[in-house]
Amino acid sequence: MRILVSKYGGLFCTREAAAKNSSSGEQGETEGLIRHLTKEHDVLYFGRYEGKPLCQVVEPNIKGFRETTTWEQQCEGFRQDIAAVEAFQPQAYVMSAGYSVTMSMIQNPNSTTVQAASIRYTAPILNLLTHFELPRIVVNNDPRTYPKDQEMSLGWPYARPVALLDQGWGDVNCVVGGGRYIRRSVYAKAESWAHHLRRPNTREFPAVCIAHAHIHDGCKQKDRVGPWHNVLDGNDIWVYGKGWEGFGCNWQGCLDPAQVMDLLNRCDCCPCVAQKQFYTGKVYVCEAQGCVPLLYGDGSDPYTWDPLQQFLPFDSPWRIRKPGDLARIVDMTRAQYDDMIGWWGDMCQPDWTKLDDMLSELETTDWRTRKWWERWGGYWAL
Repeated sequence: MRILVSKYGGLFCTREAAAKNSSSGEQGETEGLIRHLTKEHDVLYFGRYEGKPLCQVVEPNIKGFRETTTWEQQCEGFRQDIAAVEAFQPQAYVMSAGYSVTMSMIQNPNSTTVQAASIRYTAPILNLLTHFELPRIVVNNDPRTYPKDQEMSLGWPYARPVALLDQGWGDVNCVVGGGRYIRRSVYAKAESWAHHLRRPNTREFPAVCIAHAHIHDGCKQKDRVGPWHNVLDGNDIWVYGKGWEGFGCNWQGCLDPAQVMDLLNRCDCCPCVAQKQFYTGKVYVCEAQGCVPLLYGDGSDPYTWDPLQQFLPFDSPWRIRKPGDLARIVDMTRAQYDDMIGWWGDMCQPDWTKLDDMLSELETTDWRTRKWWERWGGYWAL
């Protein structure tokens, strides 16, 4: 199959080109997707790109585009993009999705002024979708950022995802551009797909907690305070993250994203607290740096990491449940480090089954039907 791939917004950097940046999220996931898809399919990456090409690359014609760009200029960029991709004749569009803007057409139905970022990165993608009438397959790595483009309902219907391969699962009623939809997420183990640069651990420190859970900085999910008390109370472990200075822990300040990998690479282990019904990629980031992930929860708490018990059963002695457990498990990890990091290395393998099955069905199945939506997710208009 001939597949277009894009990272939804901004610049894509290969792991080698941005070695010190976080290898989770859109960057690592996009590279993992490209590396996997090129084994069986023809792949063209569309978007700004930095690093050694992993496949064919076409960059959008967006030079000089900003909020004051005219509709005629935007359309000329669209025409050039179509011409550059025409010979490839794509059959599907796979997107690694992060934050998505609301409007990207300059001449949009609501006559709103659109942001420069949306003109430069979102609009060229939507233009190719609607011109080639491609099914849009979205891989999502953040539960806050499901695609929400109003173009789904207000002008570009092909912007609506026909598959939502996710790190979570379930149905949510939502309103997009005034239209009512059921958004279905299909758990595809996407948290395992990111490409990581791997290094042996120096083991300078026993443990660290890199916590970006927004406990005291005004963001949502404040009810994660309880789980984090269960993890951190009674311990002297170093904690890095915004908003943690009043938590009563051994707070070491904020950490630049470029420093995360180096810090994990110096520590034996790091605790992981989940988001509700969602598998984050943190376990895979830790393991790639030789840092043993320590999972919180026994299933009774909605912030249990690994609620499907893919890694550890709920009664495992390696799970953090209550204050004091972390210190005990850190000591266990130090004593059994080689065995534990080897075990996690075996467990943290990418699982592409759902994506491969979906692409196989895409060639023989009508993706516009409710039966397809029930199996592979996306948005179903009510």
